[in-house]
Amino acid sequence: MAEKSFVLRRLVLHSPNLIDGIDLSGLYFNLTIKTDIRLPFITGTVGIYDAAGYNELFPILGEERLELEIETKSMVTGKIELIKKMFRIYEMTPQ
Repeated sequence: MAEKSFVLRRLVLHSPNLIDGIDLSGLYFNLTIKTDIRLPFITGTVGIYDAAGYNELFPILGEERLELEIETKSMVTGKIELIKKMFRIYEMTPQ
């Protein structure tokens, strides 16, 4: 499995329970994005330090979206590319 390095530009949690999204880019400690040729979607995990108690303020119910913007070097062209995607959150593991 090939690993690529990246620079995280934006990591924002959007929830129907919030007016504005919450910027989590300063709170993450781990980001993994996986592709599988047998699946028609991308999966991933994000590890967040939650010392502020965000989970109590707005519980993750499965209807949230995670806006992700990363900068990485293309394995094909070698040029820096910006990837912007919106992901659906479907699970939150216990603390």
